[in-house]
Amino acid sequence: CLAALLVAAVAIPTGCLSQQRADPARAMRATDCAPLSPSVWPARDSESAMAEMQSIGSTVRLCRRVVVRKGQDLVSKDVFCETPVIGKHAASMGYVLEIKSNSATVAAASGEMPQAAGHLVFVSHPFIPPGHVGSGAPDSSTVGGMTTIGHRGIHFDIFKPLTPAGMPSDRAPTGLIVQFHGLGGSEYEQGTIDSLRRRGMMVIASDFPWNRWRSTVEEISTQADLLRVAEDLAACSDDCLAEAAYATEAAVEYLRSTRPALADRPVVVMGFSAGALAAPTVAARLIAKPESRLSSMVLVGSGSNIIRIAQESELTNGGVVVLQFGKRISGAMAGLRAGSYIERSKLDPYHAATALRRLPILMVQGASDTIVPTNSGAELHERLGSPDLWQTVGGHRALFMQLDNHADSICDWVVKAAGLPETPGVRTSSADGS
Repeated sequence: CLAALLVAAVAIPTGCLSQQRADPARAMRATDCAPLSPSVWPARDSESAMAEMQSIGSTVRLCRRVVVRKGQDLVSKDVFCETPVIGKHAASMGYVLEIKSNSATVAAASGEMPQAAGHLVFVSHPFIPPGHVGSGAPDSSTVGGMTTIGHRGIHFDIFKPLTPAGMPSDRAPTGLIVQFHGLGGSEYEQGTIDSLRRRGMMVIASDFPWNRWRSTVEEISTQADLLRVAEDLAACSDDCLAEAAYATEAAVEYLRSTRPALADRPVVVMGFSAGALAAPTVAARLIAKPESRLSSMVLVGSGSNIIRIAQESELTNGGVVVLQFGKRISGAMAGLRAGSYIERSKLDPYHAATALRRLPILMVQGASDTIVPTNSGAELHERLGSPDLWQTVGGHRALFMQLDNHADSICDWVVKAAGLPETPGVRTSSADGS
C-alpha cells in the first residue's frame, strides 16, 4: 500500500541532504500524546512579580547577558543599558516588559548587528516554600526610583517581516516565529530566519535561554551521592526549561494583545543547537493552550537527555563536573548519572516529546554529530513519534555551515505545516518533504 511505500522510502537524497518523511501513521499511533501535567511545572512567586511590575516606572535598567565569540572560544559578558518602557503585561508566572530595542548595545558587545524593531523581556520571581531559606531572591532591585532587571530575565528581540528585497516591512505578519538560537549566536541561522521573514513572518528571537543554569563541581564517594547530584541536576534543568516556556507563553500573549494582526496567526517554535534543547519544552507548554495556535516546530541539531549530551559532547560539559577519588566519573557511573537524571527530570526534551507526537515537526540533524551527539538526536526523534527528519553529511559544525543551502526548503516546510499563504516573488523549493 502507499503508506508502506512511504515508510520504506526513508532516505531520499537531495544533494547533501537526505530526507526521511514522518511516519504516515504517526498521529494515529500517538495514543499516549497528552499534555504535560500541571504538577511538573516549577512554581513561581507571581504575587511578588506583580508587585514589582506595578512599581516599574517609565524607564528600567537592564542587565543582559550575551555570548561573545573570541576566536574558537565563547565568552559570556553582561551588558547594561537604561531604556524606556513601552508596555507591561502581567502573565501567570511573571511579567513582560516591552522596551525600546537595545540591540545596538548588544551588537556592540557581541559583534553582530541585528536590526531589531523592538524588545521584550520576561521576568519571574522564584517561589520559596514557607519555612525554607532560599537563595532565589528576585533578581532585580529598585534604586532611586529606577528598577534594575538582572540577567536572569529572558530576552526576545522583535523582527518585522521583510519585503522580497529584504527590507523591513510594516505589513501584517502571516505568523509568528519563536526562535531560540544556539550558544554562538544566530550567524548561521540568519539565512533561514530571513527567508521566513520574507514569507511574511514576524520573529521573536531569544538569547541562549540557560541563564538559570548553575555550574557545579561535585565530589562523590557513594552511589547515594551520585543520585543526589542527579536530583539536583534535574531540578536545575527543569527550572531553566520551564523559564524559557513561561517566557514564550507570556511573550505570545503580550504580542497577541498588542498586535491585533497576530491574533489569529499561527506560531512556529524553532530551536537551533543549544536553543533546540529548550524548544520541545517550550512547545509542550504552548500546545496545552489552543489559544496559542502552535502550528509546528523545527529543531536543528537537537537531542534529548541534556546531562548525557553534556557528558558526551566534545564542545562543552555544561559546567557539570562530577569527581570520584579526584577523577571525573566515566563508563557505568556516568551512565548511571545520565539515567538517574532522566528518571528525575520532568521537563527534559525526553519527557516533553510525549506531548508533541501529533504536532508537525521537522528535525534537521548532522549524520555524525559529536557536539549534540547523534544518538541523542535519534532518541528524541523516536520519542517524538518519528516526525520528518532531514540529515546533512558530517557533524554539528558542518550542519550549520550548510544550513543556508537548505534555508528555502526549511521555509517551504514551515509554510506548508503552518498553512501560510505563498508569497509572490519569493522562491518556493521543489524539495520533497518541504
